[in-house]
Amino acid sequence: MSKITFSTKEIKILQKNPNVQRVCERAITYTDAFKNKFMDESMAGKLPLQSNLGKSFFHY
Repeated sequence: MSKITFSTKEIKILQKNPNVQRVCERAITYTDAFKNKFMDESMAGKLPLQSNLGKSFFHY
């Protein structure tokens, strides 16, 4: 488990992200659709921030 904890403000922001299924103080659960698309792009050789999924994740 991660040592990072999310603040109430960060949790509210993450909850608005359509790629996030659940979020709590210590964990994020991503949607299956996001995980599948991310893995497809990763297997194609793209790094997370080179991927459109990685870039779009942080714009919510």
